[in-house]
Amino acid sequence: MNAALLLAVMAAAPSTEITVPALPGFTCATRKVKTDALDMTETRCTQSVKQGSPVVVEARLYTAITASPPEVNVLCKADLKRNHSMVFDAFESAAATVVTLRDLPACRVDITGTHGTTGGPWRLVETTIPMKNRWLALTAQGPVSAMLAQQATVERFLAETAAK
Repeated sequence: MNAALLLAVMAAAPSTEITVPALPGFTCATRKVKTDALDMTETRCTQSVKQGSPVVVEARLYTAITASPPEVNVLCKADLKRNHSMVFDAFESAAATVVTLRDLPACRVDITGTHGTTGGPWRLVETTIPMKNRWLALTAQGPVSAMLAQQATVERFLAETAAK
C-alpha cells in the first residue's frame, strides 16, 4: 500500500479495520476497545506451538479522540526500558530508529532481553506509524529462537498488514 493511499484511508471515516495477511500456523482474533481518549482496533495472531512460548504478532490501530498521536521523533526518544518493563525483567539491547515503512516515517523499536514471565531470552520488534489523528502499531514478540525461525513471517506481517 503506498503512502498516499494509506494516508487517505487513515484519514477517512472513523470506522477502523485491520487486514492481516494469511499467516500459516497462526490463529488470529480481533477486538475493539473504546475509551474517552481513543478507539483501538487490535488483531492479535498467535503461533500454534506444541511446547514453549509462541511468536505473537499484533496490529493495533489507534484513533485519537482528544489528542494527536506523538510524532516519530518523540516515539523514538521514549524510555524503552521503562515502557517495556512489564515484558522484560532484564534488557540485553534496546534501540529505537526512525525508519520508512510504506513511504511513511515510522519508529522501529527492537528489544532483546529476559522475559518477565518465562525467564528466557525474548525479542520484541515494534514499528509505529503516526498520522494525523491515527497511528498504526505493528508488534512481533516471542522467544529469540522462535523469532529467528519465524523471521520471514514477521517481515511479511510488517510489510502486508494494512489499516482501512
